[in-house]
Amino acid sequence: MGYAHVDFKEKEDAIKANKDHKESSMTIGDREIKLDYAFPWRHKGGPPLPRRAVKDRHEPGPTIFVGNVPYEATREDIGEAMKSLGDVVAVRIGASLPKLGQASNLT
Repeated sequence: MGYAHVDFKEKEDAIKANKDHKESSMTIGDREIKLDYAFPWRHKGGPPLPRRAVKDRHEPGPTIFVGNVPYEATREDIGEAMKSLGDVVAVRIGASLPKLGQASNLT
């Protein structure tokens, strides 16, 4: 499973996207994607923060975390899926590492 971060022009679009997703599912390819607010995972220069501590201290910004993204999805695929939710300004794709014991093509 891969993931991405989608930046909307306005914070309100990210809030609307997260709310709309809870009311109806969205897919990219044949996968149902998961949306959540993206929060900073550390203070600048500091150690990583526990997720709950981050959520409790920060209000949502213009960035949404998109989970369960197919590995073959492109930035354009993700942007296309999100554009109905608001003005998308950037899409950054990441990829989860395989779990221990799973085959991997990482070298």
